Amino acid sequence: MTGHLGTERVDPIAGDVRAVRRDSRGRYGARKIKAALERKGVTASRRRIGGIMHEQGMTSAYTRRRFKPHGTRVNEAKLANLLDREFDGYAPHAHLASDLTYVRVGGQAAEEGARVPEPLHHDRAAEA
Repeated sequence: MTGHLGTERVDPIAGDVRAVRRDSRGRYGARKIKAALERKGVTASRRRIGGIMHEQGMTSAYTRRRFKPHGTRVNEAKLANLLDREFDGYAPHAHLASDLTYVRVGGQAAEEGARVPEPLHHDRAAEA
């Protein structure tokens, strides 16, 4: 058996990982810490950095928004069906339909009741 009982091996780059995380005010995750360490000339894998972070209870300060499935069924939607399956547009792209769950408007996910911006192009003939 090698080593001493009761002693724990400390990773030599653990201090560097803590310093980069402190400089980022706790925002950086393993990938950004890896990039910052590489700029300083320290080479380490993302998994090694992630392991150090896990051992010391460090987590990044943000997470990316993910899709959450909704409990309502398709035919039980609360919103009105304005198009009512009438796709007889007189020009290409006259009617566009999408599930707003996946559409990002202004950098945010569009949600029920959210204001949808006016289209960039509209038909001048419709105004007359």
